[in-house]
Amino acid sequence: MFAIAMVVYNFWFNIQFNDFWAEGNFWLITNSVFISIEALISIFDAFELPIFLVTMRLLRLVSIFFCFLYIIAFALSIMEWYS
Repeated sequence: MFAIAMVVYNFWFNIQFNDFWAEGNFWLITNSVFISIEALISIFDAFELPIFLVTMRLLRLVSIFFCFLYIIAFALSIMEWYS
């Protein structure tokens, strides 16, 4: 449920305050697409659907890898902004 709330918040924030993704800002659009896909995958993981757990092992592994890279990039951008 939290994942859905964060996706809705991201879309609302980008529509309301960024004027529809800042008129096509690449980072904002890809970020919204990325968190939408990750939220969908996390919902399937949370319900532990057997068909999803067995057949989508590679997708889940790639998802974890990209989430790890996303966290690193986000942390580095915060460090750069702070300094």
